[in-house]
Amino acid sequence: MAQSTIANVNKLTRQHVTALICALALGAPVFAQASDDLAGERAVITELEQGALASIQPPSRWRDERRQYRRAMTKLAAGETSEFERIQATLRDYPLAPYLEYHRLRTRLAYLDINEIEQFDRQWSDTPLPARLKRSWLLTMARRGNWDTYLAHYEESSSAERQCYHLRALYRSGERTQALNQVAPLWLAGKSQPKACDPLFDAWIGAGYLTEELVWQRLGLALEAGQQSLARYLLRFFESNRSERAQLYYDSHRQPTLLATTSRFAEDNPDMRQIVAHALTRLASRDAAKALRLWSYYADRLDFSETAIAKVDSSLWPALIKAGHPPATVAGIHPDALAGVANEAVESANWSLAISAIDALPLEERLAPNWQYWLARSLRETQGVDSKRAQLTLNALAEQRHYYGFMAADALGRPGRLNSASSSAHGDAVAGLLAKPSVVRAIELYEVGERTNARREWNNVLAPLTTAELQVAGHLALQLGWTDKAIRAANKAGAHDDLALRFPMPHLDSYLDASVRSNVPLAMLLGVTRQESAFDHRARSSANARGLMQMLHSTARIAARRAKLKSPSVTDLYQPETNITLAASHLNFLMDRYDGQRPLVFAAYNAGEHRVDRWIKEAAGAPMDLWIERIPFYETRNYVKNVLAFNYVYGKLSQRELPVLFEHERRVSQPGNLSASR
Repeated sequence: MAQSTIANVNKLTRQHVTALICALALGAPVFAQASDDLAGERAVITELEQGALASIQPPSRWRDERRQYRRAMTKLAAGETSEFERIQATLRDYPLAPYLEYHRLRTRLAYLDINEIEQFDRQWSDTPLPARLKRSWLLTMARRGNWDTYLAHYEESSSAERQCYHLRALYRSGERTQALNQVAPLWLAGKSQPKACDPLFDAWIGAGYLTEELVWQRLGLALEAGQQSLARYLLRFFESNRSERAQLYYDSHRQPTLLATTSRFAEDNPDMRQIVAHALTRLASRDAAKALRLWSYYADRLDFSETAIAKVDSSLWPALIKAGHPPATVAGIHPDALAGVANEAVESANWSLAISAIDALPLEERLAPNWQYWLARSLRETQGVDSKRAQLTLNALAEQRHYYGFMAADALGRPGRLNSASSSAHGDAVAGLLAKPSVVRAIELYEVGERTNARREWNNVLAPLTTAELQVAGHLALQLGWTDKAIRAANKAGAHDDLALRFPMPHLDSYLDASVRSNVPLAMLLGVTRQESAFDHRARSSANARGLMQMLHSTARIAARRAKLKSPSVTDLYQPETNITLAASHLNFLMDRYDGQRPLVFAAYNAGEHRVDRWIKEAAGAPMDLWIERIPFYETRNYVKNVLAFNYVYGKLSQRELPVLFEHERRVSQPGNLSASR
């Protein structure tokens, strides 16, 4: 079986893998061979982990204070203000004292005055809290109609709600003209604005500021955004002959085949060009051939702008290629549409057209890794594997560490490059960061379970740091177990080659156990986790996927049943060992379901087996790299590319390199066991 190839790699001298991974993950030198037995491996892991973390465990001196802090917050939530304040008085020296005061003040926002706000700012200006408190206070003032106060202390904001409150306050102060003159940009939105804006918009419309031109602009924005209800609402504001055009705009959005009745779109004016261009983009995805015929007709009769031509071409030509009607040449296609043409040419395996379209891209865009890879692939398909230009292109690309770089190296039959330039942090530098009150607060906030506030404090720490200091912060975060923060610090520093920070390996004991039990390679488990949560075991997605490997509770329960394990609770999924065990079991099931074809496995892990089953139904024999490029979901497409790359990196770091693609993965094969139940 294909999976046995991976299993054999996975079973290679486990103690060597463990030892080396631990050393690399913690920045330690490579150490001697560990004991063959599992207990020996665990001892090595434990010793290294404890040695790295010993100096930065959260201070035990705050243990009692943390308990009191949580108790105080419980009392405040229950409305027991006196008891809260009694506990607060005992925590004056605790690092989270400003948070207690912040929460206390938030309970009485309606009764605060600017002096209390400014006093809090003076005392705790090194925290993110004063700005948050002031924003909340101002919103309370606005909602209670304290317009003078709001106007006096308003600060510029990108929030539509806050801007509307500001203009309402300005209007109420007597500066009506000044306020109303600033309303149009707020009203011109492709979606409905906050309810706080309604009284302002009513006053603005009542004062005669709304023009049909503004309504037309917003109608266009609404239709582009697919907001049909808003567009239908806007139709009531047209009274002149533009009313018929507006209705036609709306109708042709819903039914773009109306363009075939050319007499209705014969008048050459800016409105009609906008209507026709928009409807053509809608028609292209439904009937590309008809859209091309109508585009040829209207292009000869209406004086379209460059912007309109780019818009239509960008929708029309990729749709034509997809429908089997590729252009003979890219000449005459608007430059802004060429990327879409190149992409569709690749997905349709129209290699000659792909070369022409990629070569016609602007130089900076053409040099992007994806286009370089597909240019080389197209050249090989049309000129043979010995194409000198393809070889030069692949050689340059194979020097880079990313999905396309690894795929280029694979095409050349050579290993990919990691280009590691990992940094280290001296104890003094780390100690300097640990002395910062904001770092102490971030640590304490994590300890008491306020993860959002901890993240804000940590971001506050990073904001003023130099590149070198950011890398030190990354090492501190890594040693604290904040792997996602370590990755963020490295990225913010531009230290993309600092693999010690960007590819950490926490919870190795659990990953190794799960790898052996599930027969899923260690690098594969680490690669999936790196993509899913960046090793944040408390992560929770908008879809309620939880933990290190972002397991849905429903999927975790099924995985547990298959593995004959206890059904997990939702809370269990935040436990690293449980999450890893169940995710590894689920990956093992997917490996079996898809005959060890990892790209299909990763796609199914992200988007679900039933979607992948549909995507591969007609794809048997297709090159795997092309199938990946054709995945219809943008998120899943990039997910698969990232996990393949991360899988390769982790394999290289462990010196047990897995290929980017095994031989049996180079082409999609139709698995024989798709009838397996979820």
